[in-house]
Amino acid sequence: MDKTIFPLFFFFFVLTSTIQEACSQPSRALFAPISPFTILPLFTLTLNSDEKYFVDINAPLLVRRCEGESTARATVPCASSACLLSRTFRPAPCSIPNNTFTGRQCACMASSFDPFSATCGTNQLTRENIAVSSTNPRKPTFLVPRVIALCVPTVFLGGLPPGIFGVAGLSRSPLSAAYQLASSNLGLSKKFALCLPSSDNADNRGVVFFGNGPYMLKSGKNLDSTRILSETPLIRNNKIPNGNYISLRGICVNGQDGGFGPSAFAFDSTGGGGTLLSTTTQYTTMRTDLYSFLLNEFSNATSQIPRADPVSPFGLCLRLSSNSPVQNGFNAPRIDLKLNNGRIWSVYGANSMKKVSDDVSCLAFVDGGASPRQTVVIGSYQMENNLMVFDLARSVLGFSSSLSLVSASCSDFQTGS
Repeated sequence: MDKTIFPLFFFFFVLTSTIQEACSQPSRALFAPISPFTILPLFTLTLNSDEKYFVDINAPLLVRRCEGESTARATVPCASSACLLSRTFRPAPCSIPNNTFTGRQCACMASSFDPFSATCGTNQLTRENIAVSSTNPRKPTFLVPRVIALCVPTVFLGGLPPGIFGVAGLSRSPLSAAYQLASSNLGLSKKFALCLPSSDNADNRGVVFFGNGPYMLKSGKNLDSTRILSETPLIRNNKIPNGNYISLRGICVNGQDGGFGPSAFAFDSTGGGGTLLSTTTQYTTMRTDLYSFLLNEFSNATSQIPRADPVSPFGLCLRLSSNSPVQNGFNAPRIDLKLNNGRIWSVYGANSMKKVSDDVSCLAFVDGGASPRQTVVIGSYQMENNLMVFDLARSVLGFSSSLSLVSASCSDFQTGS
């Protein structure tokens, strides 16, 4: 870890101590419902009862529209630890903005990156009171006070579709919504559990929990889902400190190992390489050599199934019939992502094949090119109906593989008693 990070985390603990402890604690986890967004291949979570935010696990802040609102907001002083953190954990493409003055007070300016227009925007950091749902039936809505957010003019968020209020950053930044809503000052553990629903139906629902489990599944037996998790370290990229990375050491398809080794996935001196988790990338992308192995082995394992013309952005599509051995993703060759700590993240058919028509399904991985910024970017489609628990205090990721293995889905989580 970069030595400069340690004092920043000290400042962060000072920062969080300012949260008003006079407020009653939620005593259980907070949660927000998650929905697939039909216009763009992204997911939204809901805060303040009806405000929808895009989920971005690598964005450093809670970014929200606030232009034209009549209520005055508390600005964040330039000399504060929060302002320093906003500069250290700013979006990688954005430069450090100049601060401004409100009256006689220096007000902190921070940056946000719009992935739709690939542009950076800046405005003042503010403090907001955010209403979040609670799993405590005696207090179904909990008001989290003084959450630091970036108040962004509508003109910057002009690329967002109507009805979207902003971006919920769930990155490793101490100013992310994940850190602030899972605050120890609220009696919660610094972790969040994310379950993205299947995107094939706009009515499907998932959930994000802020705080510790258990995260109970309603379907079948009353199952504590943390019991089916494997764990692997979250890796810090000092050049891109917001990113949620894991460490791969290999890929297997239908039992065939690609023989790449850990060096194939390592970071370079500029922060390139590595394996990034992303909720704003739809399908997992791989460097060309890795993708070619995956494509060839998957093709060999399905050689008995008729081919269909490739559908962009995919390289292999299968024509499925009623008697095909692979139906709607079931019985597809298994893809194993081998992790450096010996664990395996298995990707089954529902997450490896995308149905593009009534009788055609495609391998839902994409060629990222010969020299991509990141070697592998694990996309949201491969995360759907997988429970992923980001333990921010321990820098550990818990993952379940498909919940269909326990006859469940993201819609089956209990959010109250």
